[in-house]
Amino acid sequence: AWKRNYWRDLLEKLGFADLPEGARCLDAGSSLAGVFMVLQRQKVVAIDPLMQAYKEQLAPFFPQQDYPQVEEFRQQEIENMQEEAAYDYVFCLNVINHVARLREAIAALWRSLRAGGCLVLTVDAHNYRAFKHIFRLIPADVLHPQQNDLTEYIAMLRQLCPDSGEIRSQLLKKEFFFSYYAIILQRNIAP
Repeated sequence: AWKRNYWRDLLEKLGFADLPEGARCLDAGSSLAGVFMVLQRQKVVAIDPLMQAYKEQLAPFFPQQDYPQVEEFRQQEIENMQEEAAYDYVFCLNVINHVARLREAIAALWRSLRAGGCLVLTVDAHNYRAFKHIFRLIPADVLHPQQNDLTEYIAMLRQLCPDSGEIRSQLLKKEFFFSYYAIILQRNIAP
């Protein structure tokens, strides 16, 4: 219940609370408690590199039949996705900091998005340049191999997603080392 409320609140803050019925959605890096939980009227694919382990070890806590809108729970790394123009909405929430190959992951997410579709990322972005460089030099945060600030994320998105319109960022939570942002971009519709 807590996680469902979290996702509903987040989608509301970002303006995605009322997605069209039947819209194709990707929950990239979903774990077993991803945004798919509240996308009840959409068609969802949920991917995670640890999906099989989650299913096997946490099966009693995860009744898949409770999520008939999810067409597939797939074990897969974001970087290795092959879909092209498959989704209206791509959600990569609380995940992109965890991928090993950031540029490949962003390119794969963007490739999977249909013209007119939206990519929604949430990231922990560094607030201070000095700490960012220290975190990069001393990889003490092994679960978060990506150590970037908001400007770097946006620059990377501009480069890897050239047919996007405006890139919008929204501060969700500010803390000392990192701030938590949503970054939203829409794929242009070809003229």
